[in-house]
Amino acid sequence: MQDMIGKLLTWGPVFFGLLIFSQMWSAALGISLPLTMAIGLVWGFIAMKRGRWL
Repeated sequence: MQDMIGKLLTWGPVFFGLLIFSQMWSAALGISLPLTMAIGLVWGFIAMKRGRWL
């Protein structure tokens, strides 16, 4: 169980970018949801690979 949680935590930035970041930007800017989900997914992968958000 701890192994599965550890694997999920490493994907945290991707989940955040896809599920939270994209929803927030879609609502705030009025951009279509699929476009913001793609941006959030890419941003999450970049954050995961770099090891930091900025």
